[in-house]
Amino acid sequence: MDHKKIAIDCFNGTWDIIDIKERSEADVLKMIHMAHASRYHWGEIGTPLEWSRGEWQI
Repeated sequence: MDHKKIAIDCFNGTWDIIDIKERSEADVLKMIHMAHASRYHWGEIGTPLEWSRGEWQI
């Protein structure tokens, strides 16, 4: 499994949704799940820096 790619994609995808001015309920749920997924995958292969960024984003 490519934890780094998934972590980066989910982190960036979360920011894409954060930037939407009028998010739907589905957007909000997707954003929450992607932020958690990013943090999980960084937890598998990242450093304390990525972990703290993931926690902040959540």
